[in-house]
Amino acid sequence: HVYNYASNRWNYHSLIQLSDAKTDESISSVVIKGDTLVVGSAYRNIDGAVAVYKLASNTWSKVHEIVPPR
Repeated sequence: HVYNYASNRWNYHSLIQLSDAKTDESISSVVIKGDTLVVGSAYRNIDGAVAVYKLASNTWSKVHEIVPPR
């Protein structure tokens, strides 16, 4: 779940889901800076993965996914 802080309160913005996430526990880390959101999953793709999202027109869209080589 993504929230933004405005007018002295937190407001719900959107839900980010990994394409093959089975539970909320599959997301293990989140970093946000400006219009970039990075979501890490220790359980995705067996060895983990990282998805990068960009905010444009008030919508978060996945722009890249990083997975370890097999």
